[in-house]
Amino acid sequence: MSLAAEEDAGDWVRRAQIESGRMSWTLGPVADLFWMLVEEARPLLVDLVHEEVTYAADHGGFLAPISEMSLAGRVFFDLVVPDLRSGALPGGVAFRCLAIWELVLRESKDRLWLDVILSEVLEPLSRSGLQEKAEALHPRLWITVDECDRRLNP
Repeated sequence: MSLAAEEDAGDWVRRAQIESGRMSWTLGPVADLFWMLVEEARPLLVDLVHEEVTYAADHGGFLAPISEMSLAGRVFFDLVVPDLRSGALPGGVAFRCLAIWELVLRESKDRLWLDVILSEVLEPLSRSGLQEKAEALHPRLWITVDECDRRLNP
């Protein structure tokens, strides 16, 4: 990938990161996807990073990527629920979040993300009365959950 004369360097870096699927500073593989593909998630990711850095500083610990449970819960309640309630559209915030979770499950090699998505996304969706809207918006997620469950629990 080359930087065209008329192209802003910042735009080029962002495009390179998206095409390569990674950033030079990582929040964790799934948090990186949310940072790159769901711009609306950036403020909540900043909050989660701040919490992690503050905790590490206060307790003399090492920095760690954003936890899966924290990430899924915050994205769900702060982004997906409000978007579904306001009439989410294909390509919108809820759709992109559901699509990322579907991709994560397709690529998952262990039960961690399946358990996280079940407990932090699908169960709350069911309880909130928004599951039908979410399924209509991105039906492939539920198919992938079943496929992932069968693959990881032969």
